[in-house]
Amino acid sequence: MTAASSKPGTRTKMGYYAAPEDSERIRAAFIAARNAGRPYRSLSDFQLEAILEKVVQLETELNGGRPFEGAPAHSLSPGRPME
Repeated sequence: MTAASSKPGTRTKMGYYAAPEDSERIRAAFIAARNAGRPYRSLSDFQLEAILEKVVQLETELNGGRPFEGAPAHSLSPGRPME
């Protein structure tokens, strides 16, 4: 498991859109993991761990295993409009 690197209470909100069927699968996986005794306190913790695992994979593949340098929120374009 990849632990979050920030202290409790110091997190910033991030969001994404998902298709309804993907949202349902994500929630079901979270519930199954909690029922199996995994120590997720919240759906947010569950999602953060999954995202950080992907970040570590990309750091390994694309950045020589070194952590990516931080990028401020305003460095991203707002994305395409929702259809």
